[in-house]
Amino acid sequence: MKKLTSRSKPISIDKRIKKINEYLVAWCGYFALADTPTPFKQFYESLRRSLRMCLWKQWKQPKTKVKRFITLGVPKEKAYEWGGNSRKKYWCISNSPILNTTIIFNFW
Repeated sequence: MKKLTSRSKPISIDKRIKKINEYLVAWCGYFALADTPTPFKQFYESLRRSLRMCLWKQWKQPKTKVKRFITLGVPKEKAYEWGGNSRKKYWCISNSPILNTTIIFNFW
């Protein structure tokens, strides 16, 4: 899974999700018989965070981040506030409430 969500691979987010879905179908098929909802939930949250990190890195420039926030429905004032330069690393920002609520990935 780390290879599929690596920041260094220049793959579009749609292709990443498609490959992850192929992987998850097999993975869930194998582990579905076990009664383990907590590991599945933790895995899903970690996967979403990794994808948010990849997407945040793809946006690169602050003006691109602002533009993307606006297309996601964030008010302009907040988009300019949130899309500005941040000194935090990608992994740290990927867990922020801002990205957590605005960027939603659907699997399956």
